[in-house]
Amino acid sequence: MYAYSGVLDACSRLGALSEGIAFHSRIITLGLEKHLVVATAIVTMYSRCGRMHEARIAFDTVKKKDLVCWNTLLTGYAQHGHSNDALQLFQEMIMESCEMNRVTFNSILHACSHTGLVELARSYFVSMTMDHGISHEVDHFVRLIDVLGRAGWVTQAEEVVDEMPFQRMSVIWVTLLGCYKMHGRVERAELVADRVLELDPANTAAFVLLSSIYGRVGRWDDVRRI
Repeated sequence: MYAYSGVLDACSRLGALSEGIAFHSRIITLGLEKHLVVATAIVTMYSRCGRMHEARIAFDTVKKKDLVCWNTLLTGYAQHGHSNDALQLFQEMIMESCEMNRVTFNSILHACSHTGLVELARSYFVSMTMDHGISHEVDHFVRLIDVLGRAGWVTQAEEVVDEMPFQRMSVIWVTLLGCYKMHGRVERAELVADRVLELDPANTAAFVLLSSIYGRVGRWDDVRRI
């Protein structure tokens, strides 16, 4: 049983879908597909390979799901752009009174960013600590900044950065830089790019984003200087 889950995990990491499907068929023959450990490995394999329909079918075979199983499917939906499915699954978790953790909220905030659900994302961000007692970490701030930036709420994204209760890491500034790229905020982008490079001089994302921003406004001399 654990051997099959290990093999499926290897298939998922390698993107070996055909081999994963073959092992899944063998698991069904042995009658192991409803066991939580094996079923979660099946859900993981299909999710990582972008086969969310098959992942949901495997998920539904499990009667008593643990948080890992729920989060696996939720993360798969969020990562592959199935935002509505992710939001629906999150509501199912609430109805099932399922315990949640930081991975749960990271995934649901990710889903909100692709659907422009700013107010919903903000409510989840607040609920995370107020209702579930889970402390915010850097990745949750990254997701919230991304949601705000994609929706054009750049000022609010900057306010989130200013109000963060811990040191700003380069990933925070890069995310904000991405917001400026979407909305052509050249001067602000230059300032933030400098902060990124102060923290991480080898950060290629800052160079790429700033170059793209210059290109959008026709500052080709600046592009060549980067």
